[in-house]
Amino acid sequence: MKVIIDTNVALDFMSSREPFSSDAEKVFLLCCSELVEGYVTANSFCDIHYVLHKALHNEEQTRSAMNFWLDIIKIASATEIDCRKAMRPGIKDYEDAVIDSVAERTGCDYIVTRNLEDFSKSAVPAISPQDFIKTAMRE
Repeated sequence: MKVIIDTNVALDFMSSREPFSSDAEKVFLLCCSELVEGYVTANSFCDIHYVLHKALHNEEQTRSAMNFWLDIIKIASATEIDCRKAMRPGIKDYEDAVIDSVAERTGCDYIVTRNLEDFSKSAVPAISPQDFIKTAMRE
């Protein structure tokens, strides 16, 4: 199974944000297994770095955490086509529309997010971390 992970779920895991961190951790543990191939977009990766560095105030710790991150998931690039496609009506938030376009282009089965409503018109089905864990464990 191939999934793209929304920035909010990634930050829940990296920042230990309660009450979401436990489910986010399970999502990433599944990405460590052979069951799930997990991705984030390159722009999400940059956003994660920014937020994490702001929280840690330490570049060495931030880079260490980001290197750990790279051992777990893959980075999916957003192309010009993805950026253009994200301009279409449907998904209001542009960043979410880019994630959807990248997920569709790369053949992802799901977008794992806490913001299901934001992806209600996405080409790739959005799934909550809790439901994704259940689905992945059944496969």
